[in-house]
Amino acid sequence: MAEPDVLERLHQRILRTFLESGHAPTYLDLARAEGVSPEDARLALRDLMAAIPGCWQHPGTDHIVAYAPFNNLPTWHRITVGGEQKWTALCGFDALQVTHLFRGQKIQVDSNCLDCGESVQVRMRDGEVLDIDPPEAVAHSNLPLARWFDDFAVT
Repeated sequence: MAEPDVLERLHQRILRTFLESGHAPTYLDLARAEGVSPEDARLALRDLMAAIPGCWQHPGTDHIVAYAPFNNLPTWHRITVGGEQKWTALCGFDALQVTHLFRGQKIQVDSNCLDCGESVQVRMRDGEVLDIDPPEAVAHSNLPLARWFDDFAVT
């Protein structure tokens, strides 16, 4: 297991890279940025991903797919900040959490109701909902909270 300070640095670097570029870094990017060998970065990244719920790599690779609240692949939950749409969230609930990562900035989440297919748009700043369209939109999960992480177990 990698040292806790290395894992914390990688965690911060991954989030910063998502914020700046809209996508996840590779383990080679992490190695260069943190001044460690590619193999040390690769192994530390695996340790980090295994330790955090809502984070995983593409099976059989070292590529980050999801790093909550962000997803490295397109999803229904598109995030726009400052007129720029380059982020997608892991799920609808995570889409609402990104407001805290873009402090002082107005964010817009464009999504779709997976039940009826209608568009849903939420505008927020610093955790405060500024506008919801349609106004009667609600967040819903068919899976009880206690079981949210059951499906993340890798077998």
